[in-house]
Amino acid sequence: MELKTLNLENHLIKMGMPVLQDIIGKEELETISLITNKSINEAMIANLLIKSNGTDIFSDPLLRGYVIHFLTEDYKSYIEFNRYDKKIDQSLKQQMISRSWNPNFNSHYRLIEIFGLSNEYLLPFEEGDWQTIDRDREREIMKKNHH
Repeated sequence: MELKTLNLENHLIKMGMPVLQDIIGKEELETISLITNKSINEAMIANLLIKSNGTDIFSDPLLRGYVIHFLTEDYKSYIEFNRYDKKIDQSLKQQMISRSWNPNFNSHYRLIEIFGLSNEYLLPFEEGDWQTIDRDREREIMKKNHH
């Protein structure tokens, strides 16, 4: 990839408060503000999103859509075409934003690559997968704890 690797936290911060509030939810933010007794800023929310979601961060369609929406054209072109110079029209942009999360899509691989993230971020998360992934995780945790 010839493009500069972006920092996910900085990218989230640049999306701005209204967008971050939309992702997390107004009530949640008010609760966090009450609990921490601090006024909430973009950096706090970005950090919270990254920490609380971990490698599942892109499985949230709303968050992923905004992340893609706020990328510059050359990054969008790279995600979609593996090139920097292709024009992305409005309908293609919409498709990119609403595409379901599937680790087999090259575009998703390039999305995590843009942020310099590992392949763990590609784990498939569809509604039905939750139980199996939770069970697998439990097994892994049990194994680690017994060694």
